[in-house]
Amino acid sequence: MKALFRTDASPEIGSGHVMRCLALAQAWRDLGRGAVFAAAGDLGTFGLRVAKEGLETRRISAIAGSGEDAEQTAAFARDMAAGWVVLDGYHFTSDFAQALRKRGLQILALDDYGHSDHRHANIVLNQNIQASSELYSSCVAPTRLLLGTRYALLRREFWPWRGMSRKVSADARRVLVTFGGSDPLNVTGKVMQALRQVSRVFDLAVKVVIGGANSHASELAALARTMPGKIEVVIDTDNMPSLMDWADVAITAGASTSWELLLLGIPQILLPFAENQMPVAEGQAEQGVAINLGPSSVVTEEQIVKTLGMLVRDPDRRAAMAAKGRSMVDGWGGTRVATAMAEASLCLRPACAEDARLLWDWANEPAVRAASFSTANISWETHVAWLSAKLSNPDCLLLLAAEGDGEPIAQIRFDFSAEIVEIAVSIDSAARGRGWGAAVIGAGVNYVRHYRAGVTQFHAYVKPENQPSLSAFARAGFSRVGDVVRDGTPAIHFTLFA
Repeated sequence: MKALFRTDASPEIGSGHVMRCLALAQAWRDLGRGAVFAAAGDLGTFGLRVAKEGLETRRISAIAGSGEDAEQTAAFARDMAAGWVVLDGYHFTSDFAQALRKRGLQILALDDYGHSDHRHANIVLNQNIQASSELYSSCVAPTRLLLGTRYALLRREFWPWRGMSRKVSADARRVLVTFGGSDPLNVTGKVMQALRQVSRVFDLAVKVVIGGANSHASELAALARTMPGKIEVVIDTDNMPSLMDWADVAITAGASTSWELLLLGIPQILLPFAENQMPVAEGQAEQGVAINLGPSSVVTEEQIVKTLGMLVRDPDRRAAMAAKGRSMVDGWGGTRVATAMAEASLCLRPACAEDARLLWDWANEPAVRAASFSTANISWETHVAWLSAKLSNPDCLLLLAAEGDGEPIAQIRFDFSAEIVEIAVSIDSAARGRGWGAAVIGAGVNYVRHYRAGVTQFHAYVKPENQPSLSAFARAGFSRVGDVVRDGTPAIHFTLFA
């Protein structure tokens, strides 16, 4: 299934919406799906970044957020056979989403502070620390809320840093300054002036990262030439993770860049300059992963100097900030959101006797037999007797999963024992490699939660060599408990609390 990403960028609104949509598009494509962007007006240099990813951008010739915009968006989605539209922008209202839903499209709405009621969205994503269900009281089932930094969207170039740790330097001498792709208020210039003072006391190395849309680029480059110490202005970098990993401390605004810095364990000093950045900065400060100096318009150079000097001298605080940050953002947010989209595309139904041949064919596939704890081929008579017993057993639930109204692509079985349930799942060979494993598991778990009361735990057992299933259960939120022996065969035990 394809997805159309409807978002905008400009020097005034910046690149944050496009960049996080790009991160989600990468995760969506990683599951084997297609993605296209649509924007009102020219994306400028931000569009080049989308094009570099090999993604097409369609042009909306209407006022952003208008009814005509919704009509064109729906038409683009129809032309590309998209089932999903991702909306990221504060001008996309409830009426806009409703117009798309009336055309049979599924909607994922990105939101930072409850700017719309989103009652017509299938999924609402708020990746911020302060995200809470109270912001979306108008949303009722089946709208799904994805809230918090567990769903932080990080682009593909940051994925190699997932699970990595870094040593915190005793002396913090390397400072990264970054305020987004355009920085219309030139907060970067204010910070550089403050660093001029700090450099008189500390021997700093500074890297200032700006986007190609920054209208102050020449001014900043000239300022850098007059400053003491080692300072470099980097324009339109394609190597942001390495620049962040180089730094001991970052000075930034508290927008999407903050999630990237948290993944890498970089302590941050925040100077938010946009309204939607304020609560993000406050939330990070409350969690102890950043120092929030407040709105950049009122922050003084002296405050920046004092705060940076304090942080440079305090390795224990920087270490604590780094550890807490890595615990909040693990880099898998985009995969979790893409999996939720795939999950929402699934239709589940109980298996019946007429499914016997399909289930038998699946069960005897070589890959399925190899992954099973009993590897011998199954005879038709044995299979029919097994299926009849399972279908008549009230403590067994066997479901088939299909994408929309298509043919079944997977089966998932739940065997109940009081409040504990054990899961077994398999995917049709033609549907493998597209992320369906985690989606089927997630959809099945939600099915049981809604239709079977009293379940407290889900359990699964996977052979150590069955890497696809190991990955699927991990991405579905299961925790690895330990190594066990199952039917005489080594297995890895996974569990999930209901």
